[in-house]
Parts: sequence; C-alpha cells; structure tokens
Amino acid sequence: MDFKIIILIIITILSLIFGSIVSYATIIKNRKLYSILKVFPLLFLIIGFVICYPTKPILYLALIFALSGDIFLIFKKSKLFYVGAVSFFISHLLFITNYFLIIDYSLNYIPLYLFITTPLLFIVLVLSFGIAKFKKLK
Repeated sequence: MDFKIIILIIITILSLIFGSIVSYATIIKNRKLYSILKVFPLLFLIIGFVICYPTKPILYLALIFALSGDIFLIFKKSKLFYVGAVSFFISHLLFITNYFLIIDYSLNYIPLYLFITTPLLFIVLVLSFGIAKFKKLK
C-alpha cells in the first residue's frame, strides 16, 4: 500500500476518534473536555495534508484559518467568537481558491467571487453584532 494512503487512513481514524469524543463532550455538556479536544481533529488533518501533499500552500493556509476559527469559537461569550467566524470565512475563500487551482480554472473569477461574498460577510457580521446587542437589551 502507498505511504500516502496509510498516512491518510491513520489521520482519518484519529480525526474520527477525536471528533467523536468532541461530539460526546458536547452532548454531556462537558465544556472543559470540549475546549481541550476541539482542535485535534483539524490538527491531525493539517499534519496529514502537509505530509501527503507538500506542494499545496493555499490548502495549508485554509486549514490553519479553519483551525484558528475552531480555537476562537471556543470563546462563545466574547468578541473572539466573531473573529472565529471571520477566520472560517477566510478559510472557505482559500478552500475555493485551492479548488479553482486544482481544476485548472482561470483565477479571473476570484475577484467576482470576492465581490459577491464580501458584502455577504458584512451582512452576517452586522446581523451577528445586532443580534448580540438585541439579546443584551432583553
């Protein structure tokens, strides 16, 4: 069996195990266990992709932004939660950019994509801050 396949199988199994534990911690409302283990599934995926695909820097950057989004989302009652949401948005833009590069699309469509998605991000952030302020008023 190919080395990359073995690494990806091991990384996938570890991610599934830790992801299941995180899900269980969520169900039993164990915030401490959840907070400690939340980042491990994505951390394992980053390690696996770096080992198996060493020439994909946009993918690594997307995964790092997703990981930072996971870390910031742990702090639900602070403004870091919104930083996490923005981090996830950036990671998705990078995943899409990586996808365009893989399928040999011209990057000419990326500015159009950014033109469409940036106002959507602004609307989501405004609504998020507005809902948070509205909840404080109650």
